[in-house]
Amino acid sequence: MFHHIIYLSTATELFKREQLTAMLEQARRNNAKDGITGLLLYKDKSFIQLIEGPEASVDALFNKIQADRRHYNVRLLDKTEKPHRTFKEWHMGFFDIMKESPKPEGFVDYFAPGASLDALIDTPDQALQLLSYFRSRS
Repeated sequence: MFHHIIYLSTATELFKREQLTAMLEQARRNNAKDGITGLLLYKDKSFIQLIEGPEASVDALFNKIQADRRHYNVRLLDKTEKPHRTFKEWHMGFFDIMKESPKPEGFVDYFAPGASLDALIDTPDQALQLLSYFRSRS
């Protein structure tokens, strides 16, 4: 069984591409070592992330995430046990959602200017649907 956490948070400031790249490189190294996979979405100071793996590793990482001063308002949406990984091939998949990206038919722009993820995503199913959409686009 694998543990799975989905959370939302707000960055304290806009991340520059170089900051995101450095954060991802470090996360991928650490996640590979700790058996963690997942996906991180970022847009205009909003993060949504799914992390999965062994219980001790996922819990330790989430504790670090909650203490990270680069963001606040960390809201746990889901913490469950799953029989398999959702993002088994990604030590940390990442998408920086740009306004100019083409939108597929029926796509809801959770990251529209002024939109708050906290106001738009209320359930684990909504979060997983959004994350799974981006997994399918890679």
